[in-house]
This record gives sequence, structure tokens and C-alpha cells, in this order.
Amino acid sequence: MRSILAILFLLIQIPSFSMDKIEAERLFFEANAAFEAELYSDAYATYDSIATDYRSFELCFNAGNAAFKAGMLGESILYYERARKINPTADDLLVNLAIANEKVADRIPELKGLGVENIWSAITATDRLGMWTWIALLGNVIGFGLLMIWLFSRSGGLKRALFWIGAVMIFLAMASYVISRVSYSRIQANTEAVIMSPKVDVKNGPNENGSNAFVLHEGTKVKIQTVEGAWTEIRIANGQVGWVKNNAIEGI
Repeated sequence: MRSILAILFLLIQIPSFSMDKIEAERLFFEANAAFEAELYSDAYATYDSIATDYRSFELCFNAGNAAFKAGMLGESILYYERARKINPTADDLLVNLAIANEKVADRIPELKGLGVENIWSAITATDRLGMWTWIALLGNVIGFGLLMIWLFSRSGGLKRALFWIGAVMIFLAMASYVISRVSYSRIQANTEAVIMSPKVDVKNGPNENGSNAFVLHEGTKVKIQTVEGAWTEIRIANGQVGWVKNNAIEGI
């Protein structure tokens, strides 16, 4: 129970570690106004400054739109992917991300999967953390409450019903707790990144003088495998791995 409460507390605190929420909202509306005035670079710079301390689906989505309009391909895909991390099923986002990805020079075929990963990503999306946390809390309260009544109940039929309903509620609470932990870990995790440099020579090892494995371009999404000093080992959609300088990528 304490772990669940800790997660809920962190969820409430995430938007306000360094920037006051009121100030963040003011800047957000200021960036929206700049976007409406077609000052896309200014709008992106303001959205990006907010994202240092405060992140939401709307902020990341708007930042991606501003970056795309400003011709900043890497930044647009970076923020679209950050928005998808929060809500992977938003239709407008998926359409805009697909349009941005069409401009990426690299065409990397993905390894075929069963689709289970996409379903799990939707279930554990970071914007569902609050929902799963509350379900876990309420499930525990109701479940243990029913079991307490069961202990003092004398009616045979009612006693059985209270026991099984209480047990099911506690089971659902435990499952919700596990999902909430996974959802919270997605907020903390930094396992994916976007290539931000126009062109990157991916090396076979963490060495500037090493041989090239392949070449990637701005906007390509990669998975982070290992970080070693100034180098990061990455894996691309077709399973190939290689090493790039840390400053060539930005974590999602």
C-alpha cells in the first residue's frame, strides 16, 4: 500500500520539480499563440523549455507540430514519440507521426512481431498511471473491507459471496498495482532515442576510428542497448546493432 501511495505522490509531483505549474501554463499558452502566429521556431523553443520540467501529451504533441512546421525533422519526431509514450492510441498523433516519418531518409524494415507489444504499450501508457493506481487503491480498500465483513458474517450464502468477491477485488488490485509499476517505470525509462544529427556513421564498436557498420539519418528511431562513456550502443528496427556518439541521439 505504501508503494502505491508513493507512486501516486510522485505522479502529482512530476509536473513541478523545477518549474512552477502556473508559469508552465503561462508559457504553454504563449507558445500556442506563437504557433497560431506562424512563429513556429519561437513556439518550439518555448514548448521545449517547458518540457525540461513538465511533460504532458498536449505539450509534446504541440512541440512536435511546431518543430515539424519549422522544418526540424529530428525534433518533431522526438516530441511525437514522447507524446506517443504518454498516449500511444491518439489518432491525430499517429497521423502526424506517420507524415513526419515519411520524410526520414532511412527505410528500415521492422522485425515481425505478434502485436502483443503494442497492446501492452497501450495498457501501460504513462497517462494511465493515475487510473491503475486508483484502481489498485480502491480494489484493496473494497476487497479487505469485504473480507472483514466476511469474518463476522453468519449467513452461509452471504459469507461465501463476500469471500469470493473480496478475493477477486484484491486480485484485481494486485494486478492493477503491477500495471501501475510498469506504467511508472515507462516514465523513468530511457530505452529509446531519435537520431538528431543529419547523418551519423554507426560504428562496430565505441571507437571513432573503428569501422562503419551502417549509416543513419535524422529522425530515425532507435533502441538504446548500452551506454559506455561518450558512446551508446543502439539497435534499429531490423535488429542491427552499432555504436554512435551520445550527442548524435536524444532520448525519448
